[in-house]
Amino acid sequence: MNNEERFWEIRFKALNEQYTQLKEEYSHIKEEYIAQFHSSDKLEKENDNLKRRLDSYMERIEKLEKKKLDLKRSLLQCSEEKDYFCKQNLSLTQKLEELALVLERLQKQEIRRSSNNESLNDFAKSLSNKWPRVLNSLSLFLPHSGLYDRNQVDHLSTRCPTEATTTGKTPQANPDQSLAYDNLELKMFESFFLLGISGINIGKPQITPEILYEYGENAAVSSHKKILSDFCFPSEVQCRPVRYSASEEEINNILFGQEQELRGSNCYIFTLRSNETPEGLIEFSDLPNADKELIYCICVQVEDIGINSTRDSEWINTKCLCLLTFVPCFELHFKFLRALLQLKKLWRMETMSGYENVRISLRKLPEEIPPKWLEMLSLYQACEEISPGCKVFLEDSLIPPIEYVFHEDLSMIDIPWLLSPLIGALDVQDFLWLVSALVQEKSVVFVTYNLDLLSACVLAMQALLRPFKWPYIFIPIIPESLSELLEAPVPILAGMPGGSPDLRKSMTHLIWVFLDEPNRKRRVQYCTLLFDEVQELPNSLNKQEILAIYNTESQEVNITALIKGIWKKIIDKFKGNFYNDTDSLQNVVTSSFQHGEHAFLMNLIQTQMFLNIVEENLS
Repeated sequence: MNNEERFWEIRFKALNEQYTQLKEEYSHIKEEYIAQFHSSDKLEKENDNLKRRLDSYMERIEKLEKKKLDLKRSLLQCSEEKDYFCKQNLSLTQKLEELALVLERLQKQEIRRSSNNESLNDFAKSLSNKWPRVLNSLSLFLPHSGLYDRNQVDHLSTRCPTEATTTGKTPQANPDQSLAYDNLELKMFESFFLLGISGINIGKPQITPEILYEYGENAAVSSHKKILSDFCFPSEVQCRPVRYSASEEEINNILFGQEQELRGSNCYIFTLRSNETPEGLIEFSDLPNADKELIYCICVQVEDIGINSTRDSEWINTKCLCLLTFVPCFELHFKFLRALLQLKKLWRMETMSGYENVRISLRKLPEEIPPKWLEMLSLYQACEEISPGCKVFLEDSLIPPIEYVFHEDLSMIDIPWLLSPLIGALDVQDFLWLVSALVQEKSVVFVTYNLDLLSACVLAMQALLRPFKWPYIFIPIIPESLSELLEAPVPILAGMPGGSPDLRKSMTHLIWVFLDEPNRKRRVQYCTLLFDEVQELPNSLNKQEILAIYNTESQEVNITALIKGIWKKIIDKFKGNFYNDTDSLQNVVTSSFQHGEHAFLMNLIQTQMFLNIVEENLS
């Protein structure tokens, strides 16, 4: 073998070994690849599992975060509820403490009232000795007022039973005496009375007028029937004989010639305290006197001729038509009374026309009530629609119809009738000073022989206090027999038909308003001490607006609204809080009102009227 062959043999062996080695390496690599492939597949599966587990963990974490957030919210809500209940608990604790203080204050007030009113009790007993019938009808002397010891004087007062009037003078119209008074029933009026001197007593000296005719038996007014004559005839009842030489024309003039005006000195209003429960006219809460606290007695006096049956003589005497109502639409009531007088005049003309002369007819005809009266009274009492803008229309074939439209604001229903005479009688400065004095509980007494002007002014002053309520003696017309009421040891708002100068000089604690004084500047009179005690209304409290419209026409409602706005603005500042002493009230004044208003308000917050309002708001 040559060298070349040996070379290639060696080369072949080397290549073969190399091939075998490469083959082994390939097999090894292949095995490793296969192993790695299986490992990669396993890892991928594990990776998928890990991803799924991670997603599951993330979902759980998200749910836990939501639960954590919900728990935080719940915790915050629980914390807020805890704070709320803690505050409620604190508020209830404070209210209990406040109520305890109120109870303690009321007890002290009752003790103080009892102590302070010993003189008033003596005064009430003195009155009851002289006029036991009057005691229950005055606004001051009522059991629920707490201003006198009823047990000490109750045995002195008398009460008129609820019974029909059977004097024998005039048949009594009473359609249904069996019906008890329904406290929630709204009627235009409760009862109607005709008062005067009966034929059997006419001409006798010092005869007390009596009820000649009655319509509408009513429990609310029955206890006052015996005192009606005292107030319907506040001065001595006029009764004088007709001159024998008097002509038939003169007698006719008295019987038929009196033209009844809607307003005049013979038209007036007085009030009596109602015995009704306080539910009142619930549906008509905006209406003045909605709680039926007062009975308004609407009166018209007229001259008439009666025959003394024992002497067969003719007498001119005064009679009074009196309508008792809870509803203060005075203009409508006076229109109705005027209609009754017109019907009586027409009825007399018809019935007397068949006789030779008037004197004979007066003796032949009984003193009866016109049949039309019963019809009209029944029709008027049935008027139940009292709402803003509502129209009342009553008609009869013999007389012009009665028309009336209720004010759009029922709270102002009485204002045009009452306030117009007051504004016409006083200068604006006197008017504002009187309002300031009255709201500071100073005694105000109006004096005039004009009963219409007198009663309107007193009732207007009371109306201007709303929503405050005058808590003391309130009498629009004081009968001469009750003039001692002016000496009462409490504030008084009243009207007096005339009065002697000596009486005025001896009572310097009163603010006198002499409406018959020709000089308007001198109508309001008072002592210097009283003037110094009264703080005038500040200019910031609607005073300038009142001054601007006072002397303009038909501004009664606007003036009243401005004054009412003053009281409302003041009262609103004190709402929603408890005040256990004067200092806390004074703190509100100094912190909530302008400096120029402080003097007036410091006087106001010490009045019983204001304290009553504060206590009502608290309750």
